[in-house]
Amino acid sequence: MYKFRTMYHSEENQDTLSTREKDSRVTLFGRFLRKTNLDELPQFFNVLKGDMSVVEPRPHRVYLDKKLQNEVAKYMIRRCIRPAITSWAQVNGWRGPTATEEQKFNEPVMTSGILKIGASG
Repeated sequence: MYKFRTMYHSEENQDTLSTREKDSRVTLFGRFLRKTNLDELPQFFNVLKGDMSVVEPRPHRVYLDKKLQNEVAKYMIRRCIRPAITSWAQVNGWRGPTATEEQKFNEPVMTSGILKIGASG
């Protein structure tokens, strides 16, 4: 998979710390890429290769993934669906820190059959 690294690698709190506004881990060039949304550009090559979809559940950090398995019903369905550039929740206005409510918004979409194209690969 292709992806731009926009942050410095940090061992401290790597799994549990979400990106926040003016995060010191974001590189100078990474700040530019994120501000212009160019950080998503390599992911379109992943879509063309068939490794990703445009709209489906986005992958989460391992720590958050494990946490949400216990908090959100049918959360693991997302493992059967190709990862995506954006999620149904983001398309409908959820942006910023990942919250359980966002996951609940994605759940009906994942189970309704709307995303069968992404799950077929």
